Amino acid sequence: MLKTFGCTAFSHHIERKLEPRARKCVFLGYPGGVKGYRLWDRSQNGVKIIISRDVKFNESEMPYLESEKQQETISGESPVEVERVSTPLPVSLSEVENDNQQDQQVV
Repeated sequence: MLKTFGCTAFSHHIERKLEPRARKCVFLGYPGGVKGYRLWDRSQNGVKIIISRDVKFNESEMPYLESEKQQETISGESPVEVERVSTPLPVSLSEVENDNQQDQQVV
């Protein structure tokens, strides 16, 4: 079953007896030729990509969407709503020439 790109994933590992049993990562995708998942471990300094088969997913949590919402509230700016206006495009060259002539007559 396909997983949601960018969701939180927990890669299971055991280094020592008292260490945490899983690392919180971000799901990046499926590596080619390998049965597993490609994960980004954000807890490490720098970039650490993990390929693991033993992964638990939390598809309802998206760390990047939450960070974008926090950035908007920190900056104090509200999102701008943009209204799309579509104008019909001329179908032929003669229609373009007619439109240009009408524009010149108006001016």
